[in-house]
Amino acid sequence: HTSIEPPPAALGPIGLSLPDIVPFVLGEFRFAVDEPHAGEPGVVVAYAIRHRGGILLFDTGFGFGNDELDAYYSIEARRVPDVLAEAGIVMDDVTSVVNCHLHVDHAGQNSLFPGVPIFVQPAEWELAHTTDHTILEWVDFPGADYRLIAGDHEPVEGIRVVATPG
Repeated sequence: HTSIEPPPAALGPIGLSLPDIVPFVLGEFRFAVDEPHAGEPGVVVAYAIRHRGGILLFDTGFGFGNDELDAYYSIEARRVPDVLAEAGIVMDDVTSVVNCHLHVDHAGQNSLFPGVPIFVQPAEWELAHTTDHTILEWVDFPGADYRLIAGDHEPVEGIRVVATPG
């Protein structure tokens, strides 16, 4: 396979090289009639962060195959491999995933990354497994490698994840 070389890294305020952050849209939906913002459009955004060791993917968007959920939210999801390819990134370059939480619009395509470390807060892991706010088949999959890290952490050198519970 081939991949596009990342552009030269930008320099931070003290001359340090910064990772390259690539934002992209993984889907669109409409808020359901029984929610605040009913009928309004919503966007699912994720980020690929190029760093020395590969690609850190922040969130994986909606999954596929749940007709009830698709109808409820009028989901138009995009597949992670397609969106990454548009940015010149191949799936094999993804070396880690971070989920802000495990809702269906943030962790729905995690199963595309068996054996890849997926970082998530322990509180979010607990909520996903004790309430019905997600689709567990999209979270729990063969080869899943979840790493539960509480609070702020650095999943890869030079990239800091800041916990924002609530």
